[in-house]
Amino acid sequence: MKNNETWDDRFDLMNKAYLRYGVIIVDAAPFNIGVDSADAVILVSTPGGALNLPLAASKPHAAYYIKKVAAGADAEIFRAGADLIDGATMIALPLQYDAVLLVSDGLTNWYVLSKSSAAVLPVT
Repeated sequence: MKNNETWDDRFDLMNKAYLRYGVIIVDAAPFNIGVDSADAVILVSTPGGALNLPLAASKPHAAYYIKKVAAGADAEIFRAGADLIDGATMIALPLQYDAVLLVSDGLTNWYVLSKSSAAVLPVT
């Protein structure tokens, strides 16, 4: 923390950061994330939902938090053009409640900053 910063100041900054995101609910596939879409939280509520990312160059430094909330077939996230997603052409979210945070480099790449799985280890 900075010398004049309090925990309340940091909490307010975090809340303001979260408020900048819109929520998009995907209930029909395939779904194209538009070039005009702001940074967003995207909830995939259809089994086997397919999402198509925009070109990374068209969304410099954009961030998308994508979460699969439906049970059933994988939610699949596809690149646009020759872009790559952490070196791959697509990424899958196989389990209900799996999630991924993607960020554009503004050129030809989408990077996975975090990925969480709903897989739960057995309690012993």
